[in-house]
Amino acid sequence: MEPSNSSLLATEKVGKLMRTYAIPCILSLLAGALYNIVDQIFIANAEYLGSYGNAANTVVFPLTAIALSIAALDGARKGERVNMKVFDNREFEEKREEYAKEAREKWGDTAAYQESAEKTADFSADKWNSVNAALDERIADFAACKRKGFAPDSPKAQALVKNWQDCITEHFYTCTKEILAGLADLYVADERFLKNIDRHGDGTAQYLCDAIKAYVQ
Repeated sequence: MEPSNSSLLATEKVGKLMRTYAIPCILSLLAGALYNIVDQIFIANAEYLGSYGNAANTVVFPLTAIALSIAALDGARKGERVNMKVFDNREFEEKREEYAKEAREKWGDTAAYQESAEKTADFSADKWNSVNAALDERIADFAACKRKGFAPDSPKAQALVKNWQDCITEHFYTCTKEILAGLADLYVADERFLKNIDRHGDGTAQYLCDAIKAYVQ
């Protein structure tokens, strides 16, 4: 999964951001200007429009520009109220380091921990953002499944558990059913996991736990 726009703005180099966002904007403005020039030529050469068509277009075009300007100003005004904390990764990094230290103390001598350490050793900030976004999206899927009334042991929920297990295996360590069962208990027993998962809706952590328990039986 690709990192979100907010994570790119927070971590990407300015030069690349300029190429990514400014150049397409310039090209779109040039395309719009070219369209208006060609449009005027066609209108002028149309027998049923001619100079009247050009005159009408001349009146309407400034109104369109004004409307676009108002929309841009309104967007900029609202943008001032955006919480800039979305661009600050310090809290996330501090939490990740805290969890990493705790995991080292609890499971540092296990094969799963060693595998996870090797897989994540070269993770960049963008990669961490991407992985966490992927996990968060899957939790959102569980929350949606719960809201729609699917039981934890339903085929729909069980497919989500398999997807969750595969995601952990892909990015961290081989997630066996035994490990998955242990994680299920952790999601509801550890207040930090419970609070984070339940951001998607009250009871999501318990639903995830119950779905995993049904899966590993």
